[in-house]
Amino acid sequence: VDESDCLKEMEPSKLDYEERIENWMCDNVSVLVPDDSGLLVIGRQVKTIFGGIIDLLCINGDGDLVIVELKRDQTPRKITAQALDYASWVQDLTPQQVEAIAAEYLKGKPLKDAFEDTFPDKEYPDVIINGQHSIKIVASGIDDSTERIIRYLSGKGIAINFVRFHLFKSADGKEHLVRTFVI
Repeated sequence: VDESDCLKEMEPSKLDYEERIENWMCDNVSVLVPDDSGLLVIGRQVKTIFGGIIDLLCINGDGDLVIVELKRDQTPRKITAQALDYASWVQDLTPQQVEAIAAEYLKGKPLKDAFEDTFPDKEYPDVIINGQHSIKIVASGIDDSTERIIRYLSGKGIAINFVRFHLFKSADGKEHLVRTFVI
């Protein structure tokens, strides 16, 4: 809406590189949840024992891990398999392994302290950390096959979602990011 209260169309813009969206997510990971429940990034570029690298590993207010796979453009369906492979590794992480991953990313700050700072109304789950986990695939587009697979898995109780980002550039050169959730 411009100064004269008229609508102005903004041009869609392409994200120039994937690291940029990763930086945005690290700085404001709350954009990945549709409510105000929040997330805490506890790892970036986390190496799995299977040779994969998780873009972001987060924890929610219940102590459950959230795998975030970022893509700059449209997702091919193999990204879903990649995210499921990461989930198969994450499911077996012990609370001590989660805390070690977090300590590296949080530069030595104990996970318990970061958790309590991020979720002041929640109690740190000393025993049940990583009881469940979920997957978020983040990209600017999704192909039909990937969307069908995500809807199928979600319908079968797998906590997986796709977060679509649209980048727009206004006439004054400012960028605007819009997000939508598939499920």
